[in-house]
Amino acid sequence: MKRGLLVILVEVTLIGMMTGCANSYYLKPITTPNDSTEVIYLKGAPVAISRGKETTVLLRGFKIPNGAVISLWSELALGVYVKNSSQKRMDVIPENIVVYGFGSQLQKKYLKVHTAEGYLRKVRRRQNWALAAQALSGAIEATEAAKFTSSTSGYVSGSGGTIYGHTTTETYDAGKESEATARNVAAAERTQQQNAQINAALEQGLLGRTTLFPGEYVAGTVMVRFKKCSGKLIIKVPVGNEVHTFIFSSTGTK
Repeated sequence: MKRGLLVILVEVTLIGMMTGCANSYYLKPITTPNDSTEVIYLKGAPVAISRGKETTVLLRGFKIPNGAVISLWSELALGVYVKNSSQKRMDVIPENIVVYGFGSQLQKKYLKVHTAEGYLRKVRRRQNWALAAQALSGAIEATEAAKFTSSTSGYVSGSGGTIYGHTTTETYDAGKESEATARNVAAAERTQQQNAQINAALEQGLLGRTTLFPGEYVAGTVMVRFKKCSGKLIIKVPVGNEVHTFIFSSTGTK
C-alpha cells in the first residue's frame, strides 16, 4: 500500500541526522494572492505546493549551519516531491533544479545544486579526512600517554666539596600506550559506524535521476551549497514541459 505523500516527504528529509538537531531552520515560502503556489504546514514546517497541468511539486527547505555532522559549510536541504499526472513518462533530474538569490546590488547569485552521487562523494571525502586526523591525533596521544618523566635532586659531597645535583629520567610504559591505542581504536570504530549510518541514510534519501511513468511519484532530498543572499531565494524545479517556481525567504524561521 502506498503511503501518503506528506509522510514520505517527512521520511526522506534527512535534517535530523545531518545537523545533529542543531540550529537548522526552515525556509519560509513567500506567496501572493495571485500566486499559483499554496502553502500547508507539517509539524510546524511550511511545505509549498505547485500544481501544473501535468505535474505536481511539493517543496520544503531547511538551512543547515556550517560545522554540522556532514557539512563544513552552510547548505540548504530541499525536500522535493514530484508526481506525474500526465499520460506520458517524464524524467526528474535534480541537478536541473535552479536556485538563486540576490546580492547587495540585486545581482543574481546562483547556488550550486549537488547531484546525489556528487554529494555522497563530498561527504565520504570529508569523513576520510576526519578519520585520518583522528588517527594521527590518537597516535600522538598514545605516545605521550606512555611517557613518564621523573626528577631527582639533592646535595652530593665529595673531595671537591658539596655540590647540588639534578637529574631527569624519562621512561616509557608500553602498557599505557596499549591502553591509549585501544581507546583510540574503539573511538575510530564508533566514528566509522556513525559514518556508515549517515551514508546509508543519504543513499536512501537523496533524490537521484528518476523516470516517472503516468501516475507515479518520487520524493527525496536535494542538497544545495548556500551563499548569503538578500531577501529572497528563487527555486525553479523543471519537470517535463513544466517549470515550477517557488519563492522563499532567504533568512527562514527556526
